[in-house]
Amino acid sequence: MASLETRNWFAWENNMPPGPVRLQATGEVKTPSAHQVPRLARAVPQGINPRILILNLTVEETGKGGVEVVEFRRAYYEEECKPEQFTDVQINCEGSLLQMIKVDRVF
Repeated sequence: MASLETRNWFAWENNMPPGPVRLQATGEVKTPSAHQVPRLARAVPQGINPRILILNLTVEETGKGGVEVVEFRRAYYEEECKPEQFTDVQINCEGSLLQMIKVDRVF
């Protein structure tokens, strides 16, 4: 999985009412079949900089028969956070840095 092709990574802090504030991150991952689903999960442990949220990217087999079509599929993550808690989101894959994303603020 180390040679995953990805694109369109974005991270933002959603401050839109009615709240609470939420950090959201998304990107697209190329997979060879519809039964392979990209997932983002919070890394445990996090790194030494508390302003950088570290997420691990994996591709899970759903076990269901799927169409064998190579295409980009969306990976998405969301969690509640404090305003301006994070400045960056780091996406890791198999222990290596895949992407570093600046967090935008949406009001």
